[in-house]
Amino acid sequence: KISWATNPDFSSNEKRVKNREKLVTSISEVLLTAKNSFWCEKFKGSSFAYGPVNPLNEVFSDPQVKFNKLQQTVSHSTLGEVYQVRNTFNHHYFISCRSESSNIS
Repeated sequence: KISWATNPDFSSNEKRVKNREKLVTSISEVLLTAKNSFWCEKFKGSSFAYGPVNPLNEVFSDPQVKFNKLQQTVSHSTLGEVYQVRNTFNHHYFISCRSESSNIS
């Protein structure tokens, strides 16, 4: 059983910062025992932000990446077509919103 909450090395933020390496190692060991999907289901409804950290070979199959059209293909002189994650900032959206709001009377 995990005893981080009762471990004196982690009993305050100051102590967690001081023992950060030990804490991160301990948490990592536990997280590595199951897949992303298990932990996402386990953390569902939690009061903290969470989400999967996908391995590179799974990044472009993620539903959010597909929905937000974050995959971009670029041409490389020696590698050919290379996939990468595009910038999520969409200035056209902000220009459109600004234009629409200026027409409101």
